[in-house]
Amino acid sequence: MKQIKTPKVFSLGKECPMCGQKAYLRMTEEEENQWRKYACFGGHIQDRFPDMDVQKREFIKSGYCPDCQKALFGTEYDRSDFIIVDDIEDGEVPEDVKKFLEAAEKTNVKDVIKSETANILTTEHKVVMLSEFDLEDIFYVDDDGNIKDR
Repeated sequence: MKQIKTPKVFSLGKECPMCGQKAYLRMTEEEENQWRKYACFGGHIQDRFPDMDVQKREFIKSGYCPDCQKALFGTEYDRSDFIIVDDIEDGEVPEDVKKFLEAAEKTNVKDVIKSETANILTTEHKVVMLSEFDLEDIFYVDDDGNIKDR
């Protein structure tokens, strides 16, 4: 039987308290709902996220990025569901982001994010742009890098 991959529709962004990196954890709709309940009602994180690995739970709880968790706990982790802003920016604003921001200055950012202009952005940059412009309640980036309406 073929296992169906659940799409990631939400990105939880946090600044690591140890190194200051901005990181995002890509989550499924079910994980997003679990996170909202945890954020509102608290409880033990392992009870709220029984199927989530310890690294992701630690990020949700403390904000420590995968690199700092490795330094703190000495364990290698899967970073595939994480986007680390420093990994994609390398200290400078990338050209695709510059072009996107120039277009966004000329019109409504909601229109630009759904336009062909957004296609110049990498999937990682799309996730960051949605977060930075507080558009995550309206749009999400699917696993193929397309911006979709919620």
